[in-house]
Amino acid sequence: MRSATEAWPADGSSGWPSWAFSNHDAPRAVSRWAEPADRSACARAAMLLLVSLRGNIFLYQGEELGLPQAILAFADLKDPEAITNWPQILGRDGARTPCPGRAGRERGVLERASLAAGARIAPATGRRQAGGRAEISELALARRLIALRNSLAALRNGTMQIIEAQAEILIFQRRHAAEELLCAFNFGRQPHTLDPAPPGSWRVLEAVGGANAWTLPPWSGLDAQRLQR
Repeated sequence: MRSATEAWPADGSSGWPSWAFSNHDAPRAVSRWAEPADRSACARAAMLLLVSLRGNIFLYQGEELGLPQAILAFADLKDPEAITNWPQILGRDGARTPCPGRAGRERGVLERASLAAGARIAPATGRRQAGGRAEISELALARRLIALRNSLAALRNGTMQIIEAQAEILIFQRRHAAEELLCAFNFGRQPHTLDPAPPGSWRVLEAVGGANAWTLPPWSGLDAQRLQR
């Protein structure tokens, strides 16, 4: 993250980056980054990180639902690379299954394979999440975080300065005019406390995974705004 971010001038004089964690040519990010037990928490932390980054952000279909890679039977594979290397790689078919807008009624090129995987990802369908509890729905979280990004100039257009970038901890600052944000993430399995805590008064705008000022449980993150004096 540090090397990718710092490759671009902070003042935007020669453009800025575009970010995508998942796409149709790679297994879904949550399945690449996390073990099965951690994937729901990973999806929520990754969504907050994505909307907090400086640059254009791209949300791959299904990320708003927290979808993991669909596991398909060999007979359902269409990707030549996956067929040739079965079963050593996840392949690309599992990221190309149609986004389940309604349980059991997917449509698309991989319809048969998608239906086979549908039973395993049914709880993540858009319709079920839209009608679910807001505090546990990845879809509700995605909508809320996108609205947060749209409401803050520091997230849309501000500068980005990396404060800390370890193997599992990422902390950076976003700033635009007098608006200053601190974005902190823990993608590890051990809790992390910011010590010393950032000086000044802060208000947590959004947090996932039980994060608070200034303790980060495993697979958690927060965006906080410095209060004006």
